[in-house]
Amino acid sequence: LLKCILALALGTAIAASFYNFRIVSIDQIYDFRNDLYFPSAIRYLIGIVSTALLPLVFAFYATRNRPWSAALPLLLLLAFYPITLSKFALFSTAWVVILLVLSRFFEPRTATILSTLLPMLLGVILMAAHLNDYTLYYFNLVNIRMMATPSSAMDIYNDFFSSHPLTWFCQVSFLKPLMSCPYQEQLSLVMEKTFRLGNINASMLATEGI
Repeated sequence: LLKCILALALGTAIAASFYNFRIVSIDQIYDFRNDLYFPSAIRYLIGIVSTALLPLVFAFYATRNRPWSAALPLLLLLAFYPITLSKFALFSTAWVVILLVLSRFFEPRTATILSTLLPMLLGVILMAAHLNDYTLYYFNLVNIRMMATPSSAMDIYNDFFSSHPLTWFCQVSFLKPLMSCPYQEQLSLVMEKTFRLGNINASMLATEGI
């Protein structure tokens, strides 16, 4: 099963690279992000493989002390950066390694809390010290983009669907033609028109109003 997941991830990366493959710095990714296009199947596979399956394979091999096997999913995770031009793809490799290190010293509950607390605490300390411009960059990336923005998105979606019709998953592309849907636009656009805070995306379950 693990080898099948690795093969699926490799196949997804190869197929997606035909649509986009650019090696650019983090500062340049927004110059090209709006031009990215992937077919729906590949777009879903990229999300599933990079956020769930590859970290699972890494965890399996790492907990069984098979470092060379554990390195393969990490390399595949990195391979999605020039394809998706996503900070998540770039930093997820370091993130799962940090989680591994924490899990070696702390029990799971403590490691989970520290994995959120320590990066945020570092951002607060760096902002208080204000050593250089990189401190603001770290704070924006970790404290704002990584922590505060997803939390705010969940809050906004919960507020919206507490007083608006639920979607019942009609926003899923292959379901929309088969059922009536109260929202004809993408929900990120609906949120922008309602709250005027930008095109905000939340998780799939939040997006579907569940």
